Amino acid sequence: MSEEGDKHRIPYAFLNDIKEQFIAKYGRDLPQRAIAFSMNEEFSKLLRERMEYYNTGSVQVDTIDRVKDQIDQVKDVMVQNIEKVLERGEKIE
Repeated sequence: MSEEGDKHRIPYAFLNDIKEQFIAKYGRDLPQRAIAFSMNEEFSKLLRERMEYYNTGSVQVDTIDRVKDQIDQVKDVMVQNIEKVLERGEKIE
């Protein structure tokens, strides 16, 4: 389900999202009494939409990766600022 070495958080987030959506839509009791596959047609639309959401490269679903990216961006800006100060010959204290 996941080809990226340490990217198992996204598939688990997907599965948890689907579970929560299913419980919100049908509750916990109705699925226990339902006829086999009776919810497939209705729920498959939501399942397809959520799969597209989690598979889209433009959407960052993984919160940890999003925070890491933000930290990297801040670090890059800080390094650039330090380099500019050093180029001007200013002393960093």
